[in-house]
Amino acid sequence: MNLQTLPFNLTSISAELDLSPVNDTIKIAGLAAMNPATTSDGHENIVAIVIFLATVAGTIAWVRSYFYMGMGKKCLPYAPMSFRELIKWSLTPQAVFGALDIVRNNERLINCRLRIPVPKGFYIIGDYKLQREIFMNSDKPTEIYQQLWFSKSKGDAFFSPMGSHWKLVRKGVAHAFSAKEIKPMSARCLERLETILKTKFEKVAAVGGTIDIRNEALQFVFNLFMDVAFEYTTMEEDFGCLVKAYTSAKNSFFHKQKELFGFISHFYLPWCRTRGGRYNRAFAEQVYTSYVNNPNKSDRMTLIRTIHENDELTYHGKIDELMFFTIAGFETTGTTASNMLVLLAKHPAVANKLRNELSNTSTLLEAKSNTYLQWVMKEALRVMPAGQDRVRKPNRDVAVKGTDCIIPKGSICAMPQIVCSRNHKIFENPDSFIPERWENASKEMMESAMPFAVGKRSCLGRALALAEIETIVPFIIQNFHLSVASDEGAFDTFPFLSYDKVQLRCTPVSN
Repeated sequence: MNLQTLPFNLTSISAELDLSPVNDTIKIAGLAAMNPATTSDGHENIVAIVIFLATVAGTIAWVRSYFYMGMGKKCLPYAPMSFRELIKWSLTPQAVFGALDIVRNNERLINCRLRIPVPKGFYIIGDYKLQREIFMNSDKPTEIYQQLWFSKSKGDAFFSPMGSHWKLVRKGVAHAFSAKEIKPMSARCLERLETILKTKFEKVAAVGGTIDIRNEALQFVFNLFMDVAFEYTTMEEDFGCLVKAYTSAKNSFFHKQKELFGFISHFYLPWCRTRGGRYNRAFAEQVYTSYVNNPNKSDRMTLIRTIHENDELTYHGKIDELMFFTIAGFETTGTTASNMLVLLAKHPAVANKLRNELSNTSTLLEAKSNTYLQWVMKEALRVMPAGQDRVRKPNRDVAVKGTDCIIPKGSICAMPQIVCSRNHKIFENPDSFIPERWENASKEMMESAMPFAVGKRSCLGRALALAEIETIVPFIIQNFHLSVASDEGAFDTFPFLSYDKVQLRCTPVSN
């Protein structure tokens, strides 16, 4: 095809797409690759060539995603920011709330397109009905999720594309999350609370100290999960080392993504992805080896047993599963529990009401089923959804109702839950923590709150997470008054939305 016959102006398209950083990188990388004299050794020549090829690949993908609009299908409007601005903005803790501000300032952008160079385009979906439709007709984009894992299974892992193999993998581990298996986990959780967490809180209260509730909640859930799900007794340094490696991986991911080449190489070149996951993999291998060599394995259908006995998984697939469930098993639950406790500390009237409600219960089962506790949990998950940004890849074109636009099959859709759960058209005073709003919840309220997603790729460990939270939060509230001693007002949004650096003061509840 002759470029002169194309019905658009390449100069105007380049300006609209803000390709200046791409052009600059191409020029620099191209000159370095074609001029060996500019580099000190052969290794730098190779790096320059890789940079050049990666940039070209990213530019081609960018143009492909842009021209998709010319294939007879109209796409959503662009968000009002360039790619360069987007990358710098999207990786800050304010990004989640920034997306909320964009929608509130311009409701037309509740569903919009981002200037990110991926085939078929990158979309932000804030309308809960459209989110639900995508959840029901989509898969997880491995090119996104595998950036966060040092994966070797090439398709065996639980977050691999759906298909007959995936169904067998999911079915193989599903039994570990049945009611029969969760019940002993809850009992073990209560036992640990009484012997470990209560002791820690009492010591802090005795000296008038404060507690980093997020760190304590994460460490408690980590040790619990490793015990009941993986039959692994943690050592004191395990949690610290894992968090340090995970933080290193996260920081490396952030640092690389902030620069243009870092984004492109991270997305398109697997060998350029962070190495932070290597410790996580080594830890998972250590846990698996410990189980295999354990002569006193549990008779229960524990999670590690279902993974070990699943013939659909290769060795590397089993290690990937352990890596995935290690992080997903403690970080989401620990973050949600700590978010709830911070919200209760910030709202003492709600905490007192919950304490009074729970005082009328005599068993753990009664406490878990308490109506007001369920309202508090729903409201905490609405205000601070830990898994706030779900990413999916539609497996068919999705029509945007009320418009003539579509979201293309194979595009990438980020779906921030906070945009749905704080929608002022659905929730009155959406930024306020008001558990009583759930007493007469509308259908819209119920459907717009999706903390565990919906559809076939929804959270498999939902029942376990809720069981742990329903045990941890009531136990602490019944035994301690909480107040905020130090709150820097900061949030951590990657990979889970949480209060950051909040110190709580705890005072024993008098009998």
